[in-house]
Amino acid sequence: RESLAQRISAINNPHSASSPAKRETRKIRVLFCDDSKAMRDSQKVVLESQGFSVFSTGNPFEALFKLKDEKFDFIVTDISLGVFDGTKLFKSIEKEFPHYIQQKRFIFYTGIDEAHKVNIDVTGGRAILVMKLDLQNRLGDVLKRLITEADSPPPSTTPLMMRVRLPILT
Repeated sequence: RESLAQRISAINNPHSASSPAKRETRKIRVLFCDDSKAMRDSQKVVLESQGFSVFSTGNPFEALFKLKDEKFDFIVTDISLGVFDGTKLFKSIEKEFPHYIQQKRFIFYTGIDEAHKVNIDVTGGRAILVMKLDLQNRLGDVLKRLITEADSPPPSTTPLMMRVRLPILT
């Protein structure tokens, strides 16, 4: 089974795959959940232009339903989704699909100033956190960096969300 780093390499170098069918199977799959249609549409366009396969929804219940039928490499959601917010989605996924949490495949994004506190309080630091300003055009870079880090041993005991977030903000 190929690693996520090999799949990212195939996205960055599409001519290295031996056939179009093989290239298609190498796409990194992202489930994107946001109640803002404009955000969903813009992120879908940006990520797909970078070679990712994206399913987007504004409904966290639809996201959970989709996870029952399909596998994704990453789940990306806004913390604020209305009645059933991103933290409740996190807890539901942790209960029903724990491998996304254990493998650091769940990403919150937000514009909330106290987001780090929310992430630590709710997830114990087990979710990746990206600020909305950084997300606009850099989500693909964040995902590629996470894949690279997941395929290599961590350099320290620093939580992954901090190792990922700090270099991206520079």
